[in-house]
Amino acid sequence: MVTVPPAHPSGALPPALSPDRVAYHVAIVMDGNGRWARQRGLPRTEGHRAGEEALVECVAGAIEAGVGWLSAYAFSTENWKRSPSEVRFLMGYSRQVLRRRRDLFHSWNVRIIWSGQRQRLWPSVQRELDDAVLLTQHNTGLVLNLCVNYGGRAEIVAAAQAAAAEAIREAGLSAGAMTGAGAGAGIGAGVGAGVGAGAGAGAGAGIGAGIGAGPGASAGAGRRAGPGEGLGAGAEIGAGIGAGIGAEIGAEIGAGTGAMTGAGTGAGVGAGTGAGAGAGRRAGPGEGLGAGADGIVQRITEAGLDRAIGRPPVDLFWRTSGEQRLSNFLIWEAAYAELVFTDKLWPDVDRRDLWAALEQYAGRQRRYGSA
Repeated sequence: MVTVPPAHPSGALPPALSPDRVAYHVAIVMDGNGRWARQRGLPRTEGHRAGEEALVECVAGAIEAGVGWLSAYAFSTENWKRSPSEVRFLMGYSRQVLRRRRDLFHSWNVRIIWSGQRQRLWPSVQRELDDAVLLTQHNTGLVLNLCVNYGGRAEIVAAAQAAAAEAIREAGLSAGAMTGAGAGAGIGAGVGAGVGAGAGAGAGAGIGAGIGAGPGASAGAGRRAGPGEGLGAGAEIGAGIGAGIGAEIGAEIGAGTGAMTGAGTGAGVGAGTGAGAGAGRRAGPGEGLGAGADGIVQRITEAGLDRAIGRPPVDLFWRTSGEQRLSNFLIWEAAYAELVFTDKLWPDVDRRDLWAALEQYAGRQRRYGSA
């Protein structure tokens, strides 16, 4: 049965904001647990214990204020640098909090999701997170995004890789398209450019794999290329790619010009494809990388990264304890977030502090670069 969070003991109510002035996605850096404990002569772990109630308070306050998403930075990928004893506590305590609070959040119609890397994260913590996600998956209220073993830079890298894979699929290519094992070498995954009939990506004949003139690149039917033969006389890979006789690997790839690898005798690289088989033949449809490497890159868009990340933009980025930095948290989503910093240490925070941050946000004018 769905219930509503209990009112704050003080009787305080959320600010009366117009719905269009309420931040839809609030990201919280829950900072200051260690300092809170140190000020009281307690172990750091006691600060983490005290911070649990602050999280419950802010979830309640977000629901009351009409917030749509609440992302909480529970454990970062950098937190593994802390002492082994503190890391053990944080892993075990995260597991306990999830088990202890998920039914409460479920009763409040909260949908729990989690963001972060499974690598290194304790399997028992993963199970508790997965169980909470499963239990609340059909809830329609506040989305509570628990960021555990999370890092913003790593997330962007993973999203770019996913967007690239999506672009390759849309182009009708397999991830390992034309790796040189067939007729001609493709471009990508360190594949090589074959020269002549039957030439493949032999030992060391890859583009980007330290190709030199000759070693590893076959010319003709299995003959090892001599000095200068592999990529055309004087062909350069790097700055000034494609400086050989007829060798235009780089700017011409994807231009459909029939650029040749080798001194006019290698396989054609037409239509942005990988090197084909045969002497000077323009590669046919589907033989290499379709629209070429540049085409794949152009398919990687902001919208593609947004889809890969799968979360709405952060409207309000709120950090406690007086520190004023992002700490690698939701850095893609927070590109245009309004930043609010509160001096209170996290265990001293309650929903009224969240409401104060929401009021600051509501008073800001968001221009997104316009005048």
